[in-house]
Amino acid sequence: MELTESSDLPSHLLAPEAYYQPRPWRPLWFLILGRFVLILLILTPAYVILNRIALYFPWMLPVFTQPVWMIVGGVLALYSLQVLYRWRRASRRWSHVEARARECLKSGALAEAGRELDEFCRTARQWRLYHAQAILLRAEVYLRENRSDRAFGLLASVQNSHFFESGARRRRKAELQNLIAFCFVVQNDLDAAEQWLGLAHVSIHPKDAALLLPLQMAIAVRRGRHAVVLRDAEAEWPQAEAVLDSHMLGALALLCAMASHRLNEPSDAGWEASVARWLQVARSSATPLDWLATGWPDLREFMRVHGLTAGSSAD
Repeated sequence: MELTESSDLPSHLLAPEAYYQPRPWRPLWFLILGRFVLILLILTPAYVILNRIALYFPWMLPVFTQPVWMIVGGVLALYSLQVLYRWRRASRRWSHVEARARECLKSGALAEAGRELDEFCRTARQWRLYHAQAILLRAEVYLRENRSDRAFGLLASVQNSHFFESGARRRRKAELQNLIAFCFVVQNDLDAAEQWLGLAHVSIHPKDAALLLPLQMAIAVRRGRHAVVLRDAEAEWPQAEAVLDSHMLGALALLCAMASHRLNEPSDAGWEASVARWLQVARSSATPLDWLATGWPDLREFMRVHGLTAGSSAD
């Protein structure tokens, strides 16, 4: 089956929790306009009725003898200010939650990051954009916790909502497709992973293309294409440092170390130094990289030998 950015994932794979299911995307102006129309439909007949009642209560005349457009316009203006205030407050709250969650990810506090995001997902569903972004980040936390099944359920919910298909959100769309592809990688479905990688390449802005390097490396190393991807990673390393956090940079370095290990012979004078250089960067990750080795015995053994699995030490 040929995939497109609008392809739905099987519904039985979606996360069952309602707070992990984004509402379908709607433009903000569409939501506000719809509510404006609703207010007009309610206020106009109400005003006509009160205008008649005011004839019997002189103290009400100054209000209900004004032109209807002034009354309705005043109410709509107040409503607009209230919407803008609530949107601004939600934006500030999401900025705080996202910053806190990413700081927890950076320090390795995955459980705390998950709690922060879960609380936001439960209480902010009405703010569709921020809610969808929170689910996307929560899925990344699940993936790093080596819970790819849970991560995939959240990612499927976001994908099937078609929330990030707007061209203005191409970075988020590429992140979503990148994470879906990683879930397929750890499930040993490399064909599906390559299809989602292809979609991510179409979505990503060229300046952010290094975001996809770890995924490219994971697929290519498992396919045995070591030389090409290792050369690409070395060439694009400065860009990778600019767009990847320490964990994904460590994942990229680990994959480069394995590619270098497989590509070079121990008799090569620079072989050991090359592998050691990549491993040093891989150890900079504050959280374990074990999720990368799920269903990949060769990588797990490579990590074990070099002390990179959780709770292991180098031989």
